Amino acid sequence: MSPSFCLKKCFSQLSSIALIATSAAVAPYSAQSQPLWLTLEELTPLPLIPTRPNVDLVTTGVNADGSIISGSINDGNNGSAILWPSAQTTPILLGKHQGALFSFSYDISANGQVVVGNSIFQPQNLNSGNYRAFRWKNGLFQDLGFLPGGTASFATASDASGEVIVGAAENSNGFTHAFLWQNGKMQDLGTVKGADDSVAYSVSADGTVVVGALIRQQGGTSAFRWQHGKMEALSPLKGDDDANARDVSADGRIIIGSSGPNNASVAVRWVDKKIQNLGTLDGDSTSYALATSASGNIIVGSSKQNGRSRAFRWQNGKMEDIGQLTGAVDTFASDISADGRTIVGSSYDGSQRRAFIYRNTMQDLANVQASAVEVADEFANAVDLNRRLARDLREEECHISLGYNACLGVHSGVTSLFQGTNAFGGSVIGAIQIDSELKLGASVGAYGEGNAGSTMDLSYGVGIGAFAEYLIGALPFSSSETQFRARLDGAWLYSDADVTRGQGYTDVQTGKGSTSFSSGTAGAKLIADHQFSETLVISPYIGAYWENTYQAGYDEQTELDTIAHIHGGSTSAIAGVFGVRSRFSASEQLELSFGLQGEVDFFADDVEVSASTNIPGLAHFSVGTDRSRSKVRITAEAGAAYNLTEKSRVEVSGKVFSSRYQDKLGGDLALRFSSSF
Repeated sequence: MSPSFCLKKCFSQLSSIALIATSAAVAPYSAQSQPLWLTLEELTPLPLIPTRPNVDLVTTGVNADGSIISGSINDGNNGSAILWPSAQTTPILLGKHQGALFSFSYDISANGQVVVGNSIFQPQNLNSGNYRAFRWKNGLFQDLGFLPGGTASFATASDASGEVIVGAAENSNGFTHAFLWQNGKMQDLGTVKGADDSVAYSVSADGTVVVGALIRQQGGTSAFRWQHGKMEALSPLKGDDDANARDVSADGRIIIGSSGPNNASVAVRWVDKKIQNLGTLDGDSTSYALATSASGNIIVGSSKQNGRSRAFRWQNGKMEDIGQLTGAVDTFASDISADGRTIVGSSYDGSQRRAFIYRNTMQDLANVQASAVEVADEFANAVDLNRRLARDLREEECHISLGYNACLGVHSGVTSLFQGTNAFGGSVIGAIQIDSELKLGASVGAYGEGNAGSTMDLSYGVGIGAFAEYLIGALPFSSSETQFRARLDGAWLYSDADVTRGQGYTDVQTGKGSTSFSSGTAGAKLIADHQFSETLVISPYIGAYWENTYQAGYDEQTELDTIAHIHGGSTSAIAGVFGVRSRFSASEQLELSFGLQGEVDFFADDVEVSASTNIPGLAHFSVGTDRSRSKVRITAEAGAAYNLTEKSRVEVSGKVFSSRYQDKLGGDLALRFSSSF
């Protein structure tokens, strides 16, 4: 075989195995780690944003215990190798060689610290593209170089430590040879008699046994095993001429791959060099074994018929279909963890590749991770709602009619944040005028079922509030006096919530749990009441308040493939308030009121959810809401009060307000009855 033909064929086959499809150039950046290029929301295949190109997401490697995953991404404009580390929620771009157009990963070490992959140049024609192998470790991007005289290299696998890497590279004669890279040096593993070219696909855990394929001079391929400087061909099944070795057990004793021509091969494994036919899935004609567990007893790959691929798992002599993501026409299993519990790969629906993880059920990796972000979003909703209800409680008071010194009242209302977050309930209110200067009051509230979105249902809420108001004095202003009041108030509110992570997402197991929110708030205001006329009072005010909400931790049910333990946490805020309220007496019985208030945060925590999970890439994570926090907010209110008798009054009021953690408006509607005595 001519060198130029093998170079094209070998490297294009290696690239296609990685399942990377892109034809778009990317913005240049250097061979360094690029963190947090795309957010989880942008990686989520469903729902797709119509104005954004589809995102191809492929997983190609998983570490020993299934907690860390490597892969590749292409959003139509950029393509890059990525890593889902265990303590971060968004993938890290691993970078590429200077001048390369994109990169993709191929394998990951047992501890998840090392990723091997390749950069590609000239993407207009993959068959003539120029590949360069790299090694990424803890944020450092390392070029693996070439064989002497060569200009292309392609990395395919690493040993357990990530210190030994194998692949294929062009030599000085233009042929492609398997290589072993260690301690900064690339070793040519050569070929056997009758073969000009070789490709290494995998290496044992200790880096001493290498397996791969030989390209024979007369055409066809042979599987090989290399150890201690010696390469030997492995026998195919009886009647076959071709074979291909793709992976090897940790101890180097069991090798898996395929036997037969490319269009009619069957998955096999060699145990102590003796070959075993693994068969195909029912109804299929072709199969390929691609990866094995450390023991060599659990094998994954693809089974095909009429051009359609299905992912399989083989163990205990039986091959089973592990399923597909919704809408997929092809599904490929790329790798399996050393413990045999976690399988990664991708499904293709005809236009987009979507990464999956499989333990007992196939799940969409991006959607599983995005479901955790949605929990954070809806925790933010619940925090907004809880604090809103607590603030209403501390500001509640009944009306003491002229000539009386106490009142009792009842209040009912509904609060909605116009974003699927709402609650309804009521409170009992009492107040007493101690003397001409001091007034005290308290309220007790209870709230029925509400919700904070598709993921969270608030079951109930209870709270208490209290206030003290003191008349400081009066100052003359124009033809009348302005009275100055100081007000201190506070409240506490508790609510219980049921959380269903993954609800509304395609190909995600729903994780259920229960949590609670406890909000405390306290405020102070200076109020100036100015009697402009017999019928109009205008009351400007200024003040500040503090809020804190604690969210209790919880565990999801344990029968899931992917389980989250959500940690407890708290968020606090301190804000200044300023505004004006007016009261207009339309008649002896009817009073109208209007108000406008502004708020400015002096300090406010972002709502974050931290958790420990067995979700690959999310072993330990802390994720914040993906919405921006509003530091400045406005409230507009209006109301009407009607005196039923000299000591009883009914009031109706409404408010429209902006929230701290949501980007849409909210509203309150309340009905209140007061009786004085």
